[in-house]
Amino acid sequence: MKIDKDIHIASTLDGTFYNSAEKLEESKSKLFERSWQVIGEEDLVKVPQAAYPFEFMDGFITEPLLLTRDKEDNLHCMSNVCTHRGNILVNNPCILSGGISCSYHGRRFGTDGCFKAMPETDGMKDFPSERDNLEKHL
Repeated sequence: MKIDKDIHIASTLDGTFYNSAEKLEESKSKLFERSWQVIGEEDLVKVPQAAYPFEFMDGFITEPLLLTRDKEDNLHCMSNVCTHRGNILVNNPCILSGGISCSYHGRRFGTDGCFKAMPETDGMKDFPSERDNLEKHL
Protein backbone atom coordinates (compact mmCIF):
# COMPACT_ATOMS: atom_id res chain seq x y z
CA MET A 1 0.00 0.00 0.00
CA LYS A 2 1.47 3.33 -1.05
CA ILE A 3 0.09 6.56 0.35
CA ASP A 4 1.13 9.75 -1.38
CA LYS A 5 1.93 12.73 0.86
CA ASP A 6 0.37 15.10 -1.68
CA ILE A 7 -3.34 15.10 -0.86
CA HIS A 8 -4.14 16.29 -4.39
CA ILE A 9 -3.05 12.97 -5.90
CA ALA A 10 -3.91 10.67 -2.99
CA SER A 11 -6.70 8.13 -3.33
CA THR A 12 -8.78 5.99 -1.03
CA LEU A 13 -7.70 2.52 -0.02
CA ASP A 14 -8.64 -0.40 -2.23
CA GLY A 15 -11.71 -2.22 -0.94
CA THR A 16 -9.73 -5.40 -0.30
CA PHE A 17 -7.94 -3.58 2.55
CA TYR A 18 -11.16 -3.65 4.61
CA ASN A 19 -11.85 -7.37 4.33
CA SER A 20 -8.35 -8.84 4.20
CA ALA A 21 -7.34 -11.04 7.16
CA GLU A 22 -3.70 -10.35 6.31
CA LYS A 23 -4.21 -6.57 6.41
CA LEU A 24 -6.07 -6.89 9.71
CA GLU A 25 -3.15 -8.73 11.34
CA GLU A 26 -0.69 -6.22 9.87
CA SER A 27 -2.77 -3.35 11.26
CA LYS A 28 -2.84 -4.89 14.73
CA SER A 29 0.93 -4.90 15.02
CA LYS A 30 1.71 -1.74 13.06
CA LEU A 31 -1.09 0.49 14.35
CA PHE A 32 -2.79 -0.65 17.54
CA GLU A 33 0.04 -2.36 19.43
CA ARG A 34 2.37 0.62 18.89
CA SER A 35 -0.02 3.44 19.74
CA TRP A 36 -1.81 4.72 22.82
CA GLN A 37 -5.12 3.03 23.59
CA VAL A 38 -7.70 3.87 26.25
CA ILE A 39 -7.87 1.10 28.85
CA GLY A 40 -10.24 2.65 31.39
CA GLU A 41 -10.73 5.26 34.05
CA GLU A 42 -7.93 6.10 36.48
CA ASP A 43 -10.09 5.06 39.43
CA LEU A 44 -9.94 1.40 38.36
CA VAL A 45 -7.04 1.44 40.81
CA LYS A 46 -8.09 4.13 43.33
CA VAL A 47 -5.78 3.33 46.22
CA PRO A 48 -2.10 2.42 46.57
CA GLN A 49 -1.35 -1.27 45.88
CA ALA A 50 -4.60 -1.72 43.93
CA ALA A 51 -4.50 -4.00 40.89
CA TYR A 52 -6.85 -4.34 37.94
CA PRO A 53 -6.29 -7.22 35.47
CA PHE A 54 -7.74 -6.85 31.97
CA GLU A 55 -7.35 -8.03 28.38
CA PHE A 56 -5.87 -5.46 26.02
CA MET A 57 -8.40 -4.93 23.22
CA ASP A 58 -10.22 -8.13 24.20
CA GLY A 59 -11.27 -10.14 21.16
CA PHE A 60 -8.94 -8.17 18.90
CA ILE A 61 -5.41 -8.35 20.29
CA THR A 62 -6.25 -10.04 23.64
CA GLU A 63 -3.08 -9.57 25.67
CA PRO A 64 -3.34 -10.08 29.45
CA LEU A 65 -2.31 -6.83 31.15
CA LEU A 66 -2.31 -5.51 34.69
CA LEU A 67 -2.93 -1.94 35.83
CA THR A 68 -1.52 -1.15 39.29
CA ARG A 69 -0.99 1.78 41.62
CA ASP A 70 2.17 1.55 43.76
CA LYS A 71 2.72 2.80 47.34
CA GLU A 72 3.94 6.15 45.99
CA ASP A 73 0.63 6.56 44.09
CA ASN A 74 2.20 6.00 40.61
CA LEU A 75 0.26 4.11 37.93
CA HIS A 76 1.85 1.16 36.12
CA CYS A 77 0.61 -0.99 33.27
CA MET A 78 2.43 -4.27 32.66
CA SER A 79 2.14 -7.79 31.37
CA ASN A 80 -0.05 -9.97 33.59
CA VAL A 81 1.96 -13.06 32.60
CA CYS A 82 4.78 -14.48 34.73
CA THR A 83 8.18 -14.30 33.08
CA HIS A 84 8.98 -17.85 34.20
CA ARG A 85 6.27 -20.18 32.90
CA GLY A 86 3.61 -17.85 31.49
CA ASN A 87 1.14 -18.18 34.36
CA ILE A 88 -1.50 -15.43 34.73
CA LEU A 89 -0.52 -13.48 37.86
CA VAL A 90 -3.65 -11.61 38.97
CA ASN A 91 -7.12 -12.93 38.12
CA ASN A 92 -9.39 -10.37 39.79
CA PRO A 93 -9.23 -6.73 40.91
CA CYS A 94 -7.59 -6.67 44.35
CA ILE A 95 -5.20 -4.99 46.78
CA LEU A 96 -1.64 -6.36 46.48
CA SER A 97 -0.43 -5.85 50.05
CA GLY A 98 2.59 -8.11 49.49
CA GLY A 99 3.22 -7.27 45.82
CA ILE A 100 2.51 -9.60 42.92
CA SER A 101 3.08 -13.34 43.44
CA CYS A 102 2.94 -16.13 40.91
CA SER A 103 0.97 -19.10 42.21
CA TYR A 104 2.95 -21.53 40.04
CA HIS A 105 6.57 -21.29 41.30
CA GLY A 106 6.34 -18.36 43.71
CA ARG A 107 8.07 -15.62 41.72
CA ARG A 108 7.45 -12.25 43.34
CA PHE A 109 7.24 -8.85 41.66
CA GLY A 110 6.72 -5.33 42.95
CA THR A 111 3.59 -3.41 42.01
CA ASP A 112 5.81 -1.64 39.45
CA GLY A 113 6.54 -4.98 37.70
CA CYS A 114 10.15 -5.32 38.90
CA PHE A 115 11.24 -8.84 39.79
CA LYS A 116 11.86 -9.24 43.55
CA ALA A 117 12.54 -12.90 44.35
CA MET A 118 11.96 -16.57 43.56
CA PRO A 119 12.30 -19.49 45.99
CA GLU A 120 15.48 -21.58 45.82
CA THR A 121 17.43 -19.27 43.49
CA ASP A 122 20.10 -17.93 45.85
CA GLY A 123 23.54 -17.92 44.24
CA MET A 124 22.33 -18.44 40.67
CA LYS A 125 24.63 -16.83 38.13
CA ASP A 126 23.21 -13.83 36.19
CA PHE A 127 19.90 -14.08 38.04
CA PRO A 128 17.78 -12.09 38.18
CA SER A 129 18.20 -10.11 34.98
CA GLU A 130 16.14 -7.44 33.19
CA ARG A 131 14.18 -10.15 31.36
CA ASP A 132 12.80 -11.35 34.71
CA ASN A 133 10.85 -8.09 35.17
CA LEU A 134 7.32 -7.87 33.83
CA GLU A 135 7.12 -6.08 30.48
CA LYS A 136 5.88 -2.55 31.05
CA HIS A 137 3.30 -0.91 28.78
CA LEU A 138 3.03 2.66 30.09
